[in-house]
Amino acid sequence: MIALLSSIDAILCALIAIRLVIFRARAGRHKPRASAAAYVLIVAAGSVPLLHLFGQDASAARVVLDGMLCAAVFAARGNVFKLFRQAGQAESHLAKWMGRRTWF
Repeated sequence: MIALLSSIDAILCALIAIRLVIFRARAGRHKPRASAAAYVLIVAAGSVPLLHLFGQDASAARVVLDGMLCAAVFAARGNVFKLFRQAGQAESHLAKWMGRRTWF
């Protein structure tokens, strides 16, 4: 059972990393913080299948969390900025911070 959970988790994380890597922004300005957040997510999600190959097991809670993140990434079509955007008129503080053009 644990081997099955680990395999499912590795597949979910591989899907997350692949979807983020193939994201292509259509038009708009470059957001360096959103790009950095996407990079961190790609590295973190991409490391899980490698860890699975070396025998690290996953828990049921981790599989559920990664499944929810995978669904959110695909719903946002790989756009990390959309993941943190609030519905409605007001933007979240994290989305405002990620949308800035400068680092400071």
